[in-house]
Amino acid sequence: MRGFFARRKARQTAEGATVHGPLAQITGVGGDVHVTLGTVPPPPEAPEIESARAAYATRVRQRYGGLDLEVLTPLQEQGDGTLSLQLRDVFVAQSVRADPPPVELPQELLRRLMDPAEAEPHDLPPGIDRETVDRVRRAYQERPPLPVLDVLTAPEHDRVVLLGHPGSGKSTLARYLALALTSPEPPPGLAALHGSLPLIVELREYAHPAWRERTFEDFLAHQHATEGLGLPPGTLAALLAGEGPYSALVIFDGLDELFEKDIRDAVARRIAGFAARHSRARLLVTSRGYGYRRAVLDGADFTNFMLQDLDRDQIGAFAEQWFSLAYPGDPEQARKLIERVTTAVDGSTSVRELAGNPLILTILAIIGRRRELPRDRRTVYEHAVDVLVEHWDPSKFLKDGQVEEHLPYLGPEDKRELLRLVARRMQEGHGGVSGNHIAGPDLLASFEEYLKDRYALPPDRAATAARLMLDQFRHRNFILSRFGGEIYGFVHRTFLEYLAATDLDHRFHRERSLSEEDLQDLFASKVHDPTWHEILLLLVGLLDERFVAGVIDRLLAPKAIGVPLGDHADEAFAEVAFVARCLAEVRRIGALAPQSTAMVARTIRLFEVARALGITTFPSSEYLKPLGPTLMALGADWAGRDDYLRWCEWWVRGESEEWWILESSASRLAMRIGLFLHGRGEPASTEFLAETALNGAGRVARMSAAGLLVDRAGRDPESWETVAQSLRHEPDEDVRAALMGRLRYDEDVDRDWVARLSVELLGDADTEVRQAALDCLQLHGIATPEARAALDRLSADHDPRVRESVLRPLALHAEDGAAAMELLRPALEDADPAVRAAALSAVVKRTGDERVVREFVQELLRNDGSPEVTAAAINAVREIGSDDPGTHAHLCELAGDADIIVRWAALRCLAEGGIPAGPLAELFTHRLTFDDFGWIRQYGLDLFVAHGEDDVPVRDFLLDRCRNDPSPEVQSHALMWLATLDPEAARDLAADVARNHPDTHARVSAVGHLLTECGDDERAVRLVQDLAVNDEDGAVRCAALSELRTHRSGPELVALAGDRFDHDPDPGVRHAALGILADLRRDDPDLLPLLRRAAETHNGKAIRDLANRLLAVLAPESPESPASPQPPSRSTSTQP
Repeated sequence: MRGFFARRKARQTAEGATVHGPLAQITGVGGDVHVTLGTVPPPPEAPEIESARAAYATRVRQRYGGLDLEVLTPLQEQGDGTLSLQLRDVFVAQSVRADPPPVELPQELLRRLMDPAEAEPHDLPPGIDRETVDRVRRAYQERPPLPVLDVLTAPEHDRVVLLGHPGSGKSTLARYLALALTSPEPPPGLAALHGSLPLIVELREYAHPAWRERTFEDFLAHQHATEGLGLPPGTLAALLAGEGPYSALVIFDGLDELFEKDIRDAVARRIAGFAARHSRARLLVTSRGYGYRRAVLDGADFTNFMLQDLDRDQIGAFAEQWFSLAYPGDPEQARKLIERVTTAVDGSTSVRELAGNPLILTILAIIGRRRELPRDRRTVYEHAVDVLVEHWDPSKFLKDGQVEEHLPYLGPEDKRELLRLVARRMQEGHGGVSGNHIAGPDLLASFEEYLKDRYALPPDRAATAARLMLDQFRHRNFILSRFGGEIYGFVHRTFLEYLAATDLDHRFHRERSLSEEDLQDLFASKVHDPTWHEILLLLVGLLDERFVAGVIDRLLAPKAIGVPLGDHADEAFAEVAFVARCLAEVRRIGALAPQSTAMVARTIRLFEVARALGITTFPSSEYLKPLGPTLMALGADWAGRDDYLRWCEWWVRGESEEWWILESSASRLAMRIGLFLHGRGEPASTEFLAETALNGAGRVARMSAAGLLVDRAGRDPESWETVAQSLRHEPDEDVRAALMGRLRYDEDVDRDWVARLSVELLGDADTEVRQAALDCLQLHGIATPEARAALDRLSADHDPRVRESVLRPLALHAEDGAAAMELLRPALEDADPAVRAAALSAVVKRTGDERVVREFVQELLRNDGSPEVTAAAINAVREIGSDDPGTHAHLCELAGDADIIVRWAALRCLAEGGIPAGPLAELFTHRLTFDDFGWIRQYGLDLFVAHGEDDVPVRDFLLDRCRNDPSPEVQSHALMWLATLDPEAARDLAADVARNHPDTHARVSAVGHLLTECGDDERAVRLVQDLAVNDEDGAVRCAALSELRTHRSGPELVALAGDRFDHDPDPGVRHAALGILADLRRDDPDLLPLLRRAAETHNGKAIRDLANRLLAVLAPESPESPASPQPPSRSTSTQP
């Protein structure tokens, strides 16, 4: 704004002032000179400073000490029992990242970029290019999160700009600093700032026109004079100058709250000027990230940090502090509420997304006192939206003489309705709800349409007002955010989900533009789309139970062709898992008794069909693992619960001897659900799990119960002793080893407890249990005196395998590689070469940049002579390097060693330095062509592809190996790599191999490659279908059918399987075809005659057995298992 900070001309007078000492002459000035004279206050004395500090601390506690929860509390939650909490008692320090990239991205995309386990994101919003995403990902990888208090107390960070999203805790942190640093003793995290006095400048107040020509020093003096916030002028001046016992921390809070750009830029320049005047003061500026212009404060040596969302541990700490203070006399109630909030966070991705924001986490805690979570999370979303839109007041922003006439007042209901229409436009636009983005012109059209319909504004006024509203989002984000270019979206995806659900409810109940059939169609079409799940679940909570019943009946209705069980994923359970989640949203679950009974019956039936088909594991348990907690949330008494428990008791008696030990086995997954149901609406008690773990009937029950106890052990010390008892008294060594194996990778368990338990189990009679205990010591980095004593005893064992196994855990007791060499000297000189090799590997794991270790490795490499030690020495060179210039040549020689482990170690070490064209590339191609061991030729290809440099003809070599290697396994492996470099050539070659190769195994592998790598190519699919019918080799036909079952489903596969079952001469093919028919047509009553015919007349025993197993499940006449409840009829859907 022009002249915003222009100096006013005004005459100053000082009647009666006196001057002591000479007054210097002022010359060289044109015009009048006006001088104001007064006495300069003397520096304050120590008692005055302490008195002023104490008075200021009192006012800081009064102003900032209590949390203002009224604005965050829904009206229906206010009244009796309103909480009164102190900010310092519930504050949880967040993390920050340095120098955030100046780009705004959707929160869910940012989370995916920060997660190293996430694959490269696809389907980016328009306006966000891949280069931007890559730059942000690199920035996050290179700048790990740091504790915010560590940053603010670091000596080098005395000028900081702290950026954050709305509600991210910027002002809360500022107030916490003021409270903590005015207390007699600051908390440990701020100990480095002991002696600092904080001064807060709330910039939204400083931006008032009265301060347009005044300095920050004037503002602070005014705050002291009028509100007692701050220090007397003399004390303030001394503090800012760094004189006296205290130093200054000045916090400029809310730069983003200055809406007008000119004002914001001018204030930033004033902050830079303040920094220049007071070089000894620490300064902190807070601002929203988007719209912040860095140039001015960067030029004043400020560093930028971005506040991060609260992580899971910080959320848990907040909940624990909050409810412990809210219920100081009722620890059991506090525990239940803490668990309610943390369970909602763990169980709902949408809740977790919002809970990372401190503002919304506070709302979650307030509402969680009286509402069931996550079922009532809709209330949290609704109130969070209300709180955020309260801060979005376009009419206030636009009220000046130029534009006031264009826009009427928008109340909260108006703003919610407008946002609901924006959510609808996103549903219908490019990318649908999965995108959370809308183009600026579409957003503009939404605003215009709303203003014309709601306020009957003429088109020209509506267009002008809409453009002005959109312009606000270019400068200020509240619930909507600008992502870049002209693309906008909700700051949290959860808001889109909530508003989309309310819009669908509005269209169903109010507009009547959605019929009940439309509603059921929507659920049926989106049940396999995770991006829609939260929307649909929130919608369930808004619907009457009779409509929910109709939706569930539609989801559980028999299907002509089902989702296959045979691909070993658990997607066939998607409908029942989603129905269970729908039931958890309903308040009167008793009104849906037929539907909950049918859901249990369908779950039981899927498990039984899977077992009949020989499917024993579901390695991808996306739907089955959460099913237990979901069903537990339905409460103590609901129709179908007891049916499942009776069936589960029968089911686990038929456990598979081969697969029960895996967590992903069908038996373990089914039992896990049953254990959750035993809790009758609460997690099963430790006592029940302990009894089952110690005395349960069958290994599945004991192992499953003990596994849940391990899951709890990190936060429930009562579970520790029970787990230990299970490990001491479990008669089955496989159960003991598997249970101990669970503890190896559990980062949440108490480390001291694991140390004691591992040391105890080093004396177990079973080798696998001892090995699991050793792994626990190593992976948890345990080096206690007790562990050392036990390891020393084992290191002297007569069995070399025992001596070998203790070396890596024992090496943890050495500070570095040199110390490890001395500690493990007896093992390094052991008569057994495997022990010597293991000792060398353990030393290397403890080694940094230590020449003595590298020299020792070279000595062993050249002189030991045993293949095991030579290979270990080569691996050591790969990890810690070598000072010997002859090492490379020696490795090239060892690549042709007579022993395979030496050859492999040498090739791996050489490859990781890069394989350029020339002698090294020739060495590799020779070895991968002529090595007499197929394993070297096969897996050496991995090294050649990964490390071959650009000038190495890797593709041509792979093509040669595909055609000419004598091993079908090597050919298949080369084909797999060729597909990554030249997909079209790989497809054509695979097709040729599948048709014409003389080796059956090679043809079977090629068939698998065609659908695994080329499944989207219709030519490849047609070829596999042809091979399933016309190939002369039954093994190839069977493989083709099996691959089609894994990668394709639908009527075409059903028809093909039916044809093969009726006409193929090979019993293996017919068996595979029957499995496909039973899997995909399990709901089809026309399948039963075919199964009866196969059971009664077929001449293949395997086929008769399969048919009989399937009949026992699909048409039980004399069932061995308890009767499974039948699905409800359609008529039940109308009963409330």
